[in-house]
Amino acid sequence: MLTIVGLILSISILVIVHEWGHYQVARWCGVPVLAFSVGFGTVLWRWRDRRGCEWRISAIPLGGYVKMLALAERKANEEDGLQVPPEAYENAFEKKSVWKRLAIVAAGPLMNLILAVVIYASLAMIGTWEPVASVGEPPAASQAARLGVHAGWRMQSVAGSEVKTFNDARWKIIARMGENPVPVRFATPEGAGRWVDFDLSGLRGETQDDPMALIGLRMYIKNLMVGSVFSGSAASEAGIAPRDMIEEVNGKPVTAVNDLTDAVDGSAGEPVELLVRSASGERRRVSLRPRMTRTEGGEEKWMIGVRFGLVPELVHIQKGPVGALGEGFVRVWDLVAFSAESFVKMVSGKMSPKSIGGPVTIGDMAGQSLAYGLLPFLSFLAMVSVSLGFLNLLPVPVLDGGHIAAFLWEIVTGRPLSERTVEVAQKLGLGLLGLLMVFALTNDFSRLFGLN
Repeated sequence: MLTIVGLILSISILVIVHEWGHYQVARWCGVPVLAFSVGFGTVLWRWRDRRGCEWRISAIPLGGYVKMLALAERKANEEDGLQVPPEAYENAFEKKSVWKRLAIVAAGPLMNLILAVVIYASLAMIGTWEPVASVGEPPAASQAARLGVHAGWRMQSVAGSEVKTFNDARWKIIARMGENPVPVRFATPEGAGRWVDFDLSGLRGETQDDPMALIGLRMYIKNLMVGSVFSGSAASEAGIAPRDMIEEVNGKPVTAVNDLTDAVDGSAGEPVELLVRSASGERRRVSLRPRMTRTEGGEEKWMIGVRFGLVPELVHIQKGPVGALGEGFVRVWDLVAFSAESFVKMVSGKMSPKSIGGPVTIGDMAGQSLAYGLLPFLSFLAMVSVSLGFLNLLPVPVLDGGHIAAFLWEIVTGRPLSERTVEVAQKLGLGLLGLLMVFALTNDFSRLFGLN
């Protein structure tokens, strides 16, 4: 249910902001706006304001549009029930200067980018608690382990860019997928600096797995807390209770959730020794025998029957108004640069097209972020808003970027594209968008049904 709510809420907000940009600049430029719709298809509700704009909520909540007065749509306006005086067409979209038309079209995606700046700046002013950039003990066979990384090392920079939190580092790693080498600077617990070169050429975004985990960089866990215990499980019978902390497994400190899950799954049913600290602070050693259990994905693994709540080491990140605004612009610029680099990498084959997500993936991510609260949802919304703004600025016919490219051609040459060229370009653009949507939906269902 949260997936559906998150998808509709996200798309509705982003569409309203995007179309509001078109609407407002069109009004400033003197172009009459006939309709503003949230959603496509059958109109469920409509209201006409004193300026003659009809506000609509339509049946399919996966987009929206602003209908401006256009010379080419006289007949369509009449069929839509929009009564327009003949003299009003003197202010039609096509009658405006090329600079005004360009401003009206560019306003939509720019509003998406502005929304993201405002959200990121607001979050920076509010302040957030985020996990520090320290790593837990890498899995033995991982790239990080082979390169000598150990638990407690803290990442300071990735490819020359400073990182303060684990999430910062994750974004920098994602942005460098498909590259080799990618230098990461660590600080050891003793204070020494270490440079480690990672090979990310094998990471192409083909799965939804965390790229950090794929190379062995796991979040350092200050405490591994038991969230819930399954009735009748090995953990329940051993007296483990919610809010207990697991500090050691088989005599080794637990610095990442995999320290415990790997030890349990690798036990082959033999007893596992845990050091457990209760909520009151009492420590005790517990021996329990894992049981073979079928996971939700249908895989059989040795388990003890608990769900965990991770308690990483956190740092509070907060900025003043000026610093927060700068943070907003930096975050949006970084995401735009990441989107552009990803697009180039997909074209060059360094990144897999399977990384493209459609409405199912967006809805799933929106639902998950919504479940964690308002601030995570806003952060997710800002990220998708940047992606939407970037996508719409691409010079693809029928997208805003395609229209902008046509207007730039008109500015440079002094003449607009021919009607035949525009017609062919629009058909080509619709075909490309259709293929992109089919591909995105195919990826969505492949992930949904585990077909990757």
